Amino acid sequence: MKGKCNICGKEYTQSGMSRHLKSCLEKHYDKIIAEDKSQKSLYYHIYVKGTHRSDYWLQLQVKEDAKSSDLDKFLRDIWLECCNHLSEFEINEQRFTSSGINMSKKIKDVLSEKIKFHIPMILVLILN
Repeated sequence: MKGKCNICGKEYTQSGMSRHLKSCLEKHYDKIIAEDKSQKSLYYHIYVKGTHRSDYWLQLQVKEDAKSSDLDKFLRDIWLECCNHLSEFEINEQRFTSSGINMSKKIKDVLSEKIKFHIPMILVLILN
C-alpha cells in the first residue's frame, strides 16, 4: 500500500517513503520554515504503523514543543477514534492517558531518537 507525501504530492511505499522524506525535507526546508510563522523549531520524524495490520502506516513530522496530547489527539482523529475510547500509552515507563497529567508534557521532554512505544493497536517509532 502506498502513501502520499504531503510536501511534494508523490506516492511511495512504506520503505520508499522513509528514503524519500529525507531528501524531500532537505529540498523543501526553506519553504517549510517560511510557512511556519512561529520560531524555527526542531521536529521529530515519527513513524506509526498498525500492530496487527502493518499495511496501515503514517510518517509524521511533529514539532518538539507540541504536547503529548497534541500527538494523541492527531492520532485519535485520523486513525484510532471510533467509539470515544480514552487513549493510553507508555513511553520510558511513564504512563500517558487522555485524562492524565503526562499528556501536558512536551514531545521533546518525552521522546528520544530510535525509541519505540505502543499505543493499543499501533507501534510508534521515533526516527530522528
